[in-house]
Amino acid sequence: MSTRARLIAYLCQTGLSTPRAEANLDALTAKVVADRDAEIMRWLGKKAREYRSTGSKQHAMQADTIDLLASKISRGAVRPDNTRLPAGIEPAFFEPGRAYTSGTREFRCVAVSPSPTTGEPRALGWKLAPVHDGVHRWHAIALDSDDWKHGGWTEVGEVSA
Repeated sequence: MSTRARLIAYLCQTGLSTPRAEANLDALTAKVVADRDAEIMRWLGKKAREYRSTGSKQHAMQADTIDLLASKISRGAVRPDNTRLPAGIEPAFFEPGRAYTSGTREFRCVAVSPSPTTGEPRALGWKLAPVHDGVHRWHAIALDSDDWKHGGWTEVGEVSA
């Protein structure tokens, strides 16, 4: 049972009808999301001001980008249904929070970080691979751009919790 379903069941035990409990939960969720977005926009505004205060041209361009992101958040651009790449656009590398398959292997990307030696991006995560006689095991791994280009990986969705 989802958290939402458990909350609605709890609210119904207090005497609310299911439609009223759903409406109350929807209103509360909208308020929490709006408060969170407002806090993020305030923080982004603060960061933009900090960057601009250095007088650096590079920092001014970064501040403009930060302002643009804050504007997108304020207009509701961040929604659960638009966090994927557009249809027909292929990712350039593994993405954190996404799962991939290649043959009998599976990879769950947890993070992407540059190699401290080369600066090349590394996808850090968990790979499920055969070890012997049809037995598969998870092991921690760092995949690089060659793994991405030549590994035959296909994205299969978000990493499940």
